[in-house]
Amino acid sequence: MLTFDLSVRTRDAATPGMCLSERRIVGADLTLRFPRSGLSQWREVAEAMDRLTAQLRGPKG
Repeated sequence: MLTFDLSVRTRDAATPGMCLSERRIVGADLTLRFPRSGLSQWREVAEAMDRLTAQLRGPKG
């Protein structure tokens, strides 16, 4: 089962907020960053992160 944490960060009102999703692949921590505007399409963003994570794991998973 894959779980992930999500946080939104911004420095000031003029800076667009960025979201960070943290995952673990074997012994490595992976942090994926995307704009807060992507939250309205969170399912698509999550699927894209799943695909990227699977690619990084390689064929042996």
